[in-house]
This record gives sequence, structure tokens and C-alpha cells, in this order.
Amino acid sequence: MILGPAADQSIGGTEMPNEDTQKSAPVMFKRLLDAFEFSTFGLNDEFHAVINLDTGTVHSWTDMDLEDNDEALEDGKPADLDSSDRYLDLPSKYDLNLGRRLVFDFAEQEIPQHLDQISSIFHGRGAYRRFKDFLGARNLLECWYAFETHATEAALRAWCDAYEIKLIDTPGTGTPGADPSA
Repeated sequence: MILGPAADQSIGGTEMPNEDTQKSAPVMFKRLLDAFEFSTFGLNDEFHAVINLDTGTVHSWTDMDLEDNDEALEDGKPADLDSSDRYLDLPSKYDLNLGRRLVFDFAEQEIPQHLDQISSIFHGRGAYRRFKDFLGARNLLECWYAFETHATEAALRAWCDAYEIKLIDTPGTGTPGADPSA
């Protein structure tokens, strides 16, 4: 399994692959995005997602899935994950700078007059909840979600470009750069 890149360059906090990194079969972007969101949901690395570089299949599973079922699930943990070097772990939100930095990018762009307030929100536990409450009180929550979605898709696409992973977009998903002929 390929756990991470080995080069000195980075993209959004994730190192870019070197020239020895093997290219991937095409991957459905919607499936990749869903697995990325799934894998960043849990705490303590309990949610996992990988790309099979040979087939372009995206696998996702939880540690609870493995406790309930010793065999690989249809879309779950691949049976050969530990013995193959043809799987690539999906990055985390933090690898792609989609955590706290994204909040401040949004604030600088959309509500710069509130930067000090937002900065104070991010001291202590429950910061994201308080941030969303702050935005909700100003009718900016939908704006934040659109900003976050756009940034997530752009960062994930840049990560795929760095790994030379060809993406297949499905028509009608509203995904930028959709290639209906792919």
C-alpha cells in the first residue's frame, strides 16, 4: 500500500509524488469525493479510504465494519491491501489545508470585518460549532458551505493532478471540469 508521497514538494500540505509514483486507472470523481468526505468524518482514524491504482476503484470502510465482518466488503477494505503497493490512501482535510486555514480564508474573503471575532471563536473546544452558529446568526451558513465545497473539490482535484490520477466526472453533477465523453 502506498501510504503517502515521498517527494520534497507539497500541495496543500501533502507531499507530491516523485517520478517513480505509478499512474492510476481513471477514478470517478463523485465516488472519490464521497469517500474523501467519509474518511474525514471520524476521529482516531476509524474511517478509511484508498484508491486501487490498477482499477480506479475507491474503497472505503470503518474499523467497525471489520469487527462485524472478517471478509472484505464489496466496497470495503480490499483483501490484498496489506500485501499490495497499488493502493493510495486518500488525504485528510488537514493534508489539503481544509481545516482551520479554510475558515480564515473564508473570513478574509467574505467577512473581513469579523476576523477578530472569528479568531477568538477558535480558542477552545467546540470552535467549528461556534463558528457555524456565528455564521447562522448572520445568514452566511449557506455561503460558507458553498465556499467549503468549492475549496474541497479544488483541493482534491489538485491532489489527484499531483498523483496523475485521471478523473472521470459524471454529467449533471455540477462538478467543474466535467468530461461527459470520459
